[in-house]
Amino acid sequence: MDRFHAMMKLESSLYYYTINESNEDEPHHITTITSSIMAGEPSSSSCSQYYSEHSTVSCWRETICYWAYGTVDYFQLSRKTVAICMNLFDRYLTVSARTTARLNNCCEAVPQEEENLTSRQLLLTSLTTLYIAIKLNEPTYCSCSDISSSSTTTTMVTNHCKKNRRKLQTITLNTVLQLCQKPKFQEQDIIEMEIKILHSLSWLVNPPTTVDFIADFLKFLPCSVPFQIRQRLFQNSRYMAELSICDPFFMDYLPSTIAFAAVANSIAEYLHEHTNATFIFYKHVKNKLGFCRTRYPIPLVREKLHDMLDAGDPFEIVDTSFSEEATSSSSTRSSSSDSMKVSLEPEHKIVACK
Repeated sequence: MDRFHAMMKLESSLYYYTINESNEDEPHHITTITSSIMAGEPSSSSCSQYYSEHSTVSCWRETICYWAYGTVDYFQLSRKTVAICMNLFDRYLTVSARTTARLNNCCEAVPQEEENLTSRQLLLTSLTTLYIAIKLNEPTYCSCSDISSSSTTTTMVTNHCKKNRRKLQTITLNTVLQLCQKPKFQEQDIIEMEIKILHSLSWLVNPPTTVDFIADFLKFLPCSVPFQIRQRLFQNSRYMAELSICDPFFMDYLPSTIAFAAVANSIAEYLHEHTNATFIFYKHVKNKLGFCRTRYPIPLVREKLHDMLDAGDPFEIVDTSFSEEATSSSSTRSSSSDSMKVSLEPEHKIVACK
């Protein structure tokens, strides 16, 4: 309970970002959440509005998100890493947009790189936020010695890999650089962008994720629910949470709201025969956490999640191959005929290159 309420407080304050400026007495990056947002209503100056007004950036975001999933799947990392990566990415762009708006209002000169984000800057930002997320959420794969080393990528064997007789690569700064086919970035580019992002976000880089809330919601299931069903509920809810990260629509809603909607959809699918358990669950969640499945915007979010689930599996086509130097140490590399790597063409678009 205490953990859940602490995460709710974080998601609605320090980790909630809009394009509006905050009061002068507050840190420039924090905007106090309004009562309408607390009620689940989207803000008129939200992150999703930024993407709706910048269609090119929005297309980039979707491609970057799927690419990030392909990357963490290749390295067998947690998909929570992508949630953190995209949270940092979205918030950084929002802070940059607010900075540009403030300079325009003050009739000050806006740096060209901040006024018009180029494809190169977006790609560098995504590489850096993924690198930060890996360092935060995957310490086994990205130790301090790895971070400070610029040597070629080495391999390491974890308990999971031993069980499956597979080797995984240690994620170093050099690995991140080789995730991009072109343009080529230098180590200093990533380091400078990392410092810039961390300062822009005031080092607030541990956001509560939708999956964190899902796990806590499911603790309210009565003991009569079999373990196999609990597992299905979690897996299905987690998958919907992963889908939601790719769609800017969900950026207007708090992770706890998306988590509850995902759990409600899963319960409707897998727990429909356990009417008593369902009744007890919703009763406890409403009385102890204040969540009601009929209260706006839960039905809206549930419908959107359901539509995304019916649309098919977007991750089936996502895979990530790396340059030969980054993968030469892996003897388990499969054929590259179906693999993809991120590249920038002259038209400045991210494309999937076979």
